[in-house]
Amino acid sequence: MSIRTSPAAKTRRKRTKVPPVGGRACALFVKMWALNPDILAPEAVALIDRLDDALLSHVDREGYDWFPSPYGGAIRITAAESAVTAAQSLIRDLTQAGIEVSIGLSWGRFERIYNVSKWNVTAPAMNIAARMASAEDLKGHVIVDPKVKRDAMAASAKFKGTFGPEASCQVKRTTFNYHLVTADGGQQPKNPALRAARSRREGKAFSADIVVFDIERYSEQTQPQQTSLAEKLSRIVENLVSSLETQPDHFGPAGDGGYLVFDSRKGDSASRAWLFADALRVAALQEKISIRIGVSNGPVIETRHRAAAGGAVLRADQVSSKAASGGLAVTVDFWSSFDERHKSGWKTTHSEADPSILLLEAGPHAAASPADSELHSINLQLAEKELNSLVYSTMRIVNRLYPPHEKVHKTFTFVQETWTIYKNGNLHADRLFHIKTAKERIFYWEITFRPEPEAQPVNFVSELDFQVTDETGKDYEIVYLISRNDPLAKHVVLFFLPAIDPAEPEPRKIRITYRWPKYWMRLLKKGSELSTFSLRSPVEHLLRTYRIESDSGELLVTPEQKVVGARITRYGPDASNFLGWTYEAKNYTDDQLQFTLKVKAK
Repeated sequence: MSIRTSPAAKTRRKRTKVPPVGGRACALFVKMWALNPDILAPEAVALIDRLDDALLSHVDREGYDWFPSPYGGAIRITAAESAVTAAQSLIRDLTQAGIEVSIGLSWGRFERIYNVSKWNVTAPAMNIAARMASAEDLKGHVIVDPKVKRDAMAASAKFKGTFGPEASCQVKRTTFNYHLVTADGGQQPKNPALRAARSRREGKAFSADIVVFDIERYSEQTQPQQTSLAEKLSRIVENLVSSLETQPDHFGPAGDGGYLVFDSRKGDSASRAWLFADALRVAALQEKISIRIGVSNGPVIETRHRAAAGGAVLRADQVSSKAASGGLAVTVDFWSSFDERHKSGWKTTHSEADPSILLLEAGPHAAASPADSELHSINLQLAEKELNSLVYSTMRIVNRLYPPHEKVHKTFTFVQETWTIYKNGNLHADRLFHIKTAKERIFYWEITFRPEPEAQPVNFVSELDFQVTDETGKDYEIVYLISRNDPLAKHVVLFFLPAIDPAEPEPRKIRITYRWPKYWMRLLKKGSELSTFSLRSPVEHLLRTYRIESDSGELLVTPEQKVVGARITRYGPDASNFLGWTYEAKNYTDDQLQFTLKVKAK
């Protein structure tokens, strides 16, 4: 991944202009094979300084055509002949310095974007160039795509006989065609005289916690898709960073993600890194952006042109590559030294490829975020003030769309709900609704969550890991706004995009999931609790399941109303060893249905 950082002011002029909006050019990416998670800090400083000085000598000193990467660096050069010449010069100079590299060259369009605090670009050409340079079989070569080769040869006769025949290669899921530069200055010797890099200056080193994140399969997206994804992710990161009471010490953006560095000398850096990583996971999931997140700890170095680099950053990137889609991965060292209060509800599995990496999964009984303000490190007063303003605006919008006295007639053709009771009192709710309308269009629907007073108060809906998706199978979307935000009462307004229309042949299929910590504490402490089902609309087919962990006691469910044709049947044990009861009713038209839940100790 290509990372832009802000070089030290003493060696670079202050940037005074905005980079070009976009344009077509060649991406030149240099992969330094000695840069790996185990590299020593002095060697990393020497390698990175040498490479950055060499790259910057080929571009405008303003620096907008220079893109550092944890694995090397890249530059943007407009003309193909200049790019090939620069690549030959770079591989020759770096070979003389005893540094093993590969250089990839690809041509394409660059789009300017702003990442939190720095200008960056999205460019498929940059991703292809990086893939070329990372091919193990092409180590020590200059590799160019067919377009660069054609343009260079058309521009100058000096490139006659410079390139080898066209071939193809695959790195990860990307297949590309390429030509090797076979003329002198296009490759390193098969057994180069490599030597450990040395520097007259020592970079400043400090211990830090690093969070790396990248968009899954980013390089397979089109240019517009890459730009859209990068901009969405940038806005999420910017909002989360601004919410942290103590800011990260460095942010390095990239077209496909980025990394944040939390200095261990400044308070509880591990908790700050974790808070950001988990909040990013939830926000990206809500925005339907598939990212992978890695967290690690180690020494970070400051080089001549980079604020943060070294093996610890590479290790965090390596960790993120093992995470599941939309998931988190951490090193064993980070997790074992981490505050136990943050670990509640998280399931850990050792990576098969690297047992020193833990793959994390948020269990249904895990709260999305700690409730303690010390752990949150967020200014709750400011957050609540902004949220209350949003809540007020939401209700004004909703009441304008449909005045409170007007009822929208809708039908639920199918409702299936599973209410899970964990032995610690936590709830996981999975609710599926099939909705249709026969008369007017349905623009929105308000849903409510109201646990008993014994439940744990929750400040924000985001702490519930609330998710809503449209499973109709078409290009439909759902967005939501909060209409009430009390610690023990949440109202959420779902907006259907587009509105549900009477002409739709199939019902709209909406799934809602969320968790609430200690939701069932009255049931588990007092042995009984009243649970209510209320939709205020006809339901053609209702299935409602209550299930409990088998070692938590015997669950009894009694419907308070008699509904013609309704029945209640035993549930489980299922694959997770949960037991319970399923209530089924058809053509249900009453306003409210109540169930008495009881738990008897075994």
